[in-house]
Amino acid sequence: MSEFTKDNLLELMRKYEACKESYDFVYSCKSIEECSEKAPFEYITWFLRKRPDLSYLVNWNRLSNIYVAYILTELPELAIHYDLSKFDGECWSVLLYEKPQFADKCDWSKLNGIDWKYILQDNPNFAKYCDWSKLDGTNWSDLLIFQPQFADKCDWSKLDGEDWFRLLIVQPQFVDKCDWSKLDGYYLSELLLIQPQFANKCDWSKLNGYYLSQLLAVQPQFADKCNWSKLDQLDWDYLLQFQPQFAKYRIK
Repeated sequence: MSEFTKDNLLELMRKYEACKESYDFVYSCKSIEECSEKAPFEYITWFLRKRPDLSYLVNWNRLSNIYVAYILTELPELAIHYDLSKFDGECWSVLLYEKPQFADKCDWSKLNGIDWKYILQDNPNFAKYCDWSKLDGTNWSDLLIFQPQFADKCDWSKLDGEDWFRLLIVQPQFVDKCDWSKLDGYYLSELLLIQPQFANKCDWSKLNGYYLSQLLAVQPQFADKCNWSKLDQLDWDYLLQFQPQFAKYRIK
């Protein structure tokens, strides 16, 4: 191992005012080797942040891949201790999101749609490596919210109603790409609360009394689209708190 001893580590912990639990753990170990084998991950992280020059004392093989990835986002110089070929797509997405300089080490085939979504949100220059077929509808809506320039790569048929709802709230310019039949009454009403200009795309028959009352309370200009017979007593009680002028439509 090294001439660095348990007593040296205890001294180091006193110097940096380590918590009592971690100090007691080290004190209970018989040697620095036992500390390395049994230390909880949070203690290892604390140690590496304080003394990265002593990283050779860590038993890297006992650390999970994802844990190493998170360590390297803070201390990329410690990559010399680890075989990065062990990383899966999630590990690479975590690391490259923060440290794109590791791109030349990445096996891009390991990344799935979720991994690509996270990486491309902040590092769109990696698009040249992307297998776009791996992205599902949710991945696409999440990505296009932040990086709409990738729209020409998108298979729009993959997006479901929820995906379209989330995307159009932020990026309404994709309205003509939307298959409106996929949006149910909930997503239509919620979307119109924020983007009322889409009213002409709405299948109003999908909105029940609850959705209509919630929408009209905020967007009363849609009164002419409302089937008032759908509203029950609770719907009316809610709506009239905000729009009392609609009481004339209430069927006694």
